[in-house]
Amino acid sequence: GQPDTSGPSVLITSPANGAVLQTNQITVSGTAFDPFPNSSGVAQVQIKLNNEGVGSTAVGTTNWSARVLLREGLNTIEAVATDYAGNLSLTRTLTVDLRLLEPINDIMVNGLPLSGNSGTATGRLK
Repeated sequence: GQPDTSGPSVLITSPANGAVLQTNQITVSGTAFDPFPNSSGVAQVQIKLNNEGVGSTAVGTTNWSARVLLREGLNTIEAVATDYAGNLSLTRTLTVDLRLLEPINDIMVNGLPLSGNSGTATGRLK
C-alpha cells in the first residue's frame, strides 16, 4: 500500500467548551481516528493544559481519557493525536472555567455572646 501521509482526527467530547466547573480534578475524554486510505492507526493522544509543558498522554486512542488538575479561573485544554506514521492531527482546543465554591460556615450566624464561665446557648444549627 501507499504510505500514510495524512494526520489523524481528534475530538474532545467532554467537558463541553465553556463549561463552568466546581471541582479542580476532571476527566477529559474524546475520540480519535486515522482516516482511510492508507491509515496507520492512532498511536497516541496528548493532552496539554494551559499551554504548559509537554502535556500528558491520554489513556486509550480511538476512545481516550485523561485526568487533569485545573487552576481556578479559565483553563485551556488542548488535544493532539499522532498516528503510527508520525503525522499529527489538528489541535483541538476548549476552555473551561473553574469556580470553586466558598466553604459554607454558617454555624455561628445566630450565635449569642456568652459571659463568664457558664451559660446556656440556644439556637438552631443549619
